[in-house]
Amino acid sequence: MKKVALSVIFAAIALAAQPASAAPTTTEGFGALSLATVLAQHDPLLTVADRALLAHYLAGYPQALHHAGLVIHLNTGAIACRAGDVDLAMHECTIKLGAHTMTLTGRNAHELYATMVEAGIPSDGAAGSIYESVNGLQCVIQADQISDESGDGAVCTYTQ
Repeated sequence: MKKVALSVIFAAIALAAQPASAAPTTTEGFGALSLATVLAQHDPLLTVADRALLAHYLAGYPQALHHAGLVIHLNTGAIACRAGDVDLAMHECTIKLGAHTMTLTGRNAHELYATMVEAGIPSDGAAGSIYESVNGLQCVIQADQISDESGDGAVCTYTQ
């Protein structure tokens, strides 16, 4: 009987120690717009016109021409970036976009890593590396609101 009681107690402790399912986190404004525009240049699922419009935004041109009511959706499965704090020149990111997986290194990886930091995604570190990672990133860019320069129009949600 004591063994059963102890087993139940240990099982309860083990369940309590497991992390709860991650709630989605939202980032908005310039961080979300920057994150979407940096990712867009690597997303084969976006149209050339959408990538060009987002590139204009990143270059500081919110009044770039677009169709009225245009909404751009950017979705990734996962992004994992790593920067070295021992190997200081090491930057690497892996991006999963649908069935596509790509690896960025060097300057492109650093740009994505730094943009994730700017967007407020928490860092984690271990064994000579600092990590930025998200799952299920979904960004929605509303072109009319970006061109209004109201501070609205860019929202990204993700889990960690």
